[in-house]
Amino acid sequence: MTRRSLLALFANTAVSPGGPSSRFPSLRYAHGRLALSWLSQQPDGARSFVCSLREPNGDWTPPLTITNSPRLMINWADFPTVLPLSNGSLVAHWLERDSAPGAYGIRIAFRSPGANQEWRTSYSSPPSDQGYEGFVSLLENRTGARAGVWASYLDHRSPKTALRALRFSPDGSRLENTTVDPDVCSCCQTSLIDTDRNELLLAYRGHTSSEIRDILLATHSGRSWNPQPRSVFPDHWRINACPVNGPALDRHGSLIAFAWYTAEPNPRVLATLSADSGRTFSKPVRLDTGAHTLGRVAVAAVSPTTAAIAFLEQGSVRLRYLSLDGTLSPAQDLDSVSTSRSSGFPRLAATPDGLFAAWTTSTQGIQIRSLPVSKLL
Repeated sequence: MTRRSLLALFANTAVSPGGPSSRFPSLRYAHGRLALSWLSQQPDGARSFVCSLREPNGDWTPPLTITNSPRLMINWADFPTVLPLSNGSLVAHWLERDSAPGAYGIRIAFRSPGANQEWRTSYSSPPSDQGYEGFVSLLENRTGARAGVWASYLDHRSPKTALRALRFSPDGSRLENTTVDPDVCSCCQTSLIDTDRNELLLAYRGHTSSEIRDILLATHSGRSWNPQPRSVFPDHWRINACPVNGPALDRHGSLIAFAWYTAEPNPRVLATLSADSGRTFSKPVRLDTGAHTLGRVAVAAVSPTTAAIAFLEQGSVRLRYLSLDGTLSPAQDLDSVSTSRSSGFPRLAATPDGLFAAWTTSTQGIQIRSLPVSKLL
């Protein structure tokens, strides 16, 4: 598929509901519903966290304000999310500043189905005069002892940053809060999925005493997290500060797609696929062209054999497809974006109707494009 034909296919989507003040989107598809959320800041400084759901006719529902707290935090890398749940509810997370400079924490809230329902806060980070809790990934799992709504997050309120995992019942009651890894990279996104083997997989950037910050994969296959996370591919990237560039996971049946950024030995975007629900992974494939690669990856498994990966490079949102047979599509540019933090991270979501992509522009707010599923395969 040529660059021109791909852009033409993406151009026929509905207009983004966010408006020019919107930024830092999240896209999540679950249980037949696609949720788009974003942050907004008005010229007078008013801030809000908003979501919209895509309706069967392709329209977006009127924006629903989740919070407009004066403490709402807008961060280019630590952005909020809304996840549809199997019982018709929604769960959302966002960040709010504490009174101390630089300190902030998580808010996780649930909303029952139906009109005029209120958001019920189920978790608020304890007030702190230093550090933060953030970089949340949300997932619903409905299997056995792991059943519930999971929220992985980073706890950076002590000398070492810990990766932790909250679990809630579908009504928002808190069930547990456990440590997955007591020493991880302090400000890289996490990514959490379940598998058709009834396991949870949690990808994150690790940290060692010698400042190696490779991507790790933790597994929950019984009643607890495995205390020995594994490195799918050791980059041996030594850096004495967080690169703010986390990994991305997604799955379609037994296919798991996994992408990440590294700068060892030079800036690169890598991706690997697993055909057996994460038991084994293929040799990583380099996706970038080697020119001004920023990373900021997003992944969507679009079929049992193919994944889409988006990332930022040369001032563009780039998209490539990787298949289990090793086929890698040409790099395609979806849009031009700033190379600064203001462009945030692109997001992807695979649905039965096709692939959806969202990103932040400098002047038009968030943009959304869709590619019909028949054109992906």
